[in-house]
Amino acid sequence: MKVRELMSKEVVSLSPEDTVVSAVERFTKHRVSGCPVIDASGKLVGILSETDILRALIMTSKTLRLIYPSLSMVSVAFVEDEQRKEILKAFKDISASKVQKVMKTEVVTIDAESPVEDAIVKMKAMDINRIPVLSKGRVVGIITRHDIIKGLGNE
Repeated sequence: MKVRELMSKEVVSLSPEDTVVSAVERFTKHRVSGCPVIDASGKLVGILSETDILRALIMTSKTLRLIYPSLSMVSVAFVEDEQRKEILKAFKDISASKVQKVMKTEVVTIDAESPVEDAIVKMKAMDINRIPVLSKGRVVGIITRHDIIKGLGNE
């Protein structure tokens, strides 16, 4: 079975100039958790996932920390409320950032004619959920863990 047989051909993509908040909106609208970043010339320049956004959020937040159970319930509630405010502030701070500041630029790709087994091995080895599919250097699809499981289930 070839990657092209299981990949999604309608690729939701981002521009490096999009903002993080517009990326989140696109993820929500299309029910995806990540997508390739393609420049104006059609070249794949990166990939952005929810994990990348959370990583940026943690780097922006000052005190995303563990709450110790020894604190009283009132203290825990106060600390949790403060953390919530800080997380929201951190998200506000990164939401206007360009996708190019948060995305990964080293993108694992696969050729449309590759066997599905190659995609499975890459996903497992790199601990990733999606791989942009290329043909002649251009993105022609995306294959996700879901696509593979669904495809194998239909066999």
